[in-house]
Amino acid sequence: MAKTPKMHRAPWTKADVKALRALSKQKLGLEKIAKQMNRSTWSVRNRAYAEGLSLSTR
Repeated sequence: MAKTPKMHRAPWTKADVKALRALSKQKLGLEKIAKQMNRSTWSVRNRAYAEGLSLSTR
């Protein structure tokens, strides 16, 4: 069974969203961003979609 991230169901703060925006601009990709933010890929993907951010590495 997969390990549950430490931030399990933690609400997104303004600082978290700001960090997500910065990391998405660096084009790191979903897996690396999720690992760096200590959140699940599902959580990062959904928040990026809600914020209108691209997680493309291109």
